[in-house]
Amino acid sequence: MKSYKKIKTKTRNRLMQTSVGHAAYQTANHFRVGLSKKLPDHIVAHIRYRERTGEPLNLKDPRGFNEKLWWLKLNNRDPLMTLCSDKSAVREYVAREGYQHILSEQYGVYESPNAVDFAKLPKKELFFKTTHGSGGNLIVDNSAPVARRKFRKFFKSALKANYFWQSREWNYKDIPPRLVCEEVLRDSSGSLPNDFKFMCFDGEPRLLYYSEGLARRDGRHETQNRYTNIYDMDFDLQSFKRSDFAVNPDYVLPPKPILEEMQAIAARLSRPFVFCRVDLYEVDQRIYFGEITFFPAGASGTVEPEEWELRMGDWINLSSSKIKLKDRSD
Repeated sequence: MKSYKKIKTKTRNRLMQTSVGHAAYQTANHFRVGLSKKLPDHIVAHIRYRERTGEPLNLKDPRGFNEKLWWLKLNNRDPLMTLCSDKSAVREYVAREGYQHILSEQYGVYESPNAVDFAKLPKKELFFKTTHGSGGNLIVDNSAPVARRKFRKFFKSALKANYFWQSREWNYKDIPPRLVCEEVLRDSSGSLPNDFKFMCFDGEPRLLYYSEGLARRDGRHETQNRYTNIYDMDFDLQSFKRSDFAVNPDYVLPPKPILEEMQAIAARLSRPFVFCRVDLYEVDQRIYFGEITFFPAGASGTVEPEEWELRMGDWINLSSSKIKLKDRSD
């Protein structure tokens, strides 16, 4: 069995990067990604996996959860995954499956930040995000003068980036880069909602990752003080954990009927896929859709102890008919 001591070291290094020089780290990461663009996907897979785990990637006989996700990155080409990765187009899929009522209100979709006319948008908080990536989020208070230059600068940069190159998640590669404006979800206390992330295997939710502190007040991703508890489908707290998140045993989950309704939604939305993570929110006992993710943490969100990494890997069937194999002539 592998040792995951190196994972802990790299997790600690990432936390240091966020605390002593996040901007410098982002610049260095952008440079590194740029250099890797000339490398084939399978070479990048081996490099990235070793960077994040300290272990070699076994693609001939993958066993662990993240090893199998990397195999799927390189081999599965189901076009529905691209539609469901598009932060705007996925709404069509959710509505088609009967869940129009869990979609937040959308105010507009734009090709460019210059096309956003704040005068025509509601005079309240607005949530902006890109359709084609991860982390390109921002909350703007439209009830006050908007710093439009900063807004445009932020999203011009975000729209230029292609998230595919970050960790070769092919489902992002051909998503048209656009900007989406939606309502901001806050509970009665004014807090942004926490995340209910259902890990679904062949259409069956098996685990719930309940996360707190993933977003800052301005909507951008938080890099510190983040917590994730893992529950089974009886909603009992489990003894294993994500290696890069702290655990908060004082969490109080919503009433079980709400959790069971979320579970049923996740099961239905995940049916076409051998694996996906369905993210939902609960705001004052009302459920909202978040997103569907196919390669959590870029297939580097390891758990400890390692026996769970292997057990979760056993739940992914790489012989499933749901996998649309890549055309080898590509």
